[in-house]
Amino acid sequence: MNITVFGANGNVGKLVVARALQQGHHVHAFVHSRDPFEPDPQLTTSAGDVADLEAVDVALVQADAVISTLGAFRRGTGPVLTPGLRTISTVMQRYGCRRLVVLTGAGVSRPGERRSARTRLNRLILSLMDRNAVADAEEALGLINASDLEWTAVCAPTISPDGPAGYRLSERMPSLLTKVPGPAVAAGLVDLATQDRSAKPVLGISASTAN
Repeated sequence: MNITVFGANGNVGKLVVARALQQGHHVHAFVHSRDPFEPDPQLTTSAGDVADLEAVDVALVQADAVISTLGAFRRGTGPVLTPGLRTISTVMQRYGCRRLVVLTGAGVSRPGERRSARTRLNRLILSLMDRNAVADAEEALGLINASDLEWTAVCAPTISPDGPAGYRLSERMPSLLTKVPGPAVAAGLVDLATQDRSAKPVLGISASTAN
């Protein structure tokens, strides 16, 4: 399968690229500037602004599925997810690529859906830390929810860089007091993009020893 990864030079993005390559997929890694990857015959990289239609077009021309690990939590850079996913979804629909998996925080819910008590608490905590990033994520999910894409948002608590790849997906959001290993998040994103297209639109992810 041809998978395009946006935010590929981020901490989770690099793990997603490695996981997808390990499973034998061809990966197009879209990076903002510096290419951090070793040469691999199954890997193509391109650099650019995720809001640039032409740059995103190059990255999606052969894509079967798309994984986004974009985000700017507590960086003060302004909206990233909304302009990025607006461009990505536009180009995906142009090429008939429908599967989109998006990584976001554990305080976000599906647009129009009643928030659970835990989601409300998570959202409050995240909003106190970076209100603009939460608003950006919610607007971005509203945008893709209005499209005809087959999308799933994976909501993660704090992501640690190392650890096992076992994960559990659930409609119940994880507590922000917990941590999930980066390799587990990468495994969940790749599996959702390549195997499970019947998943609920918004899922929480946590660590597990079961897989």
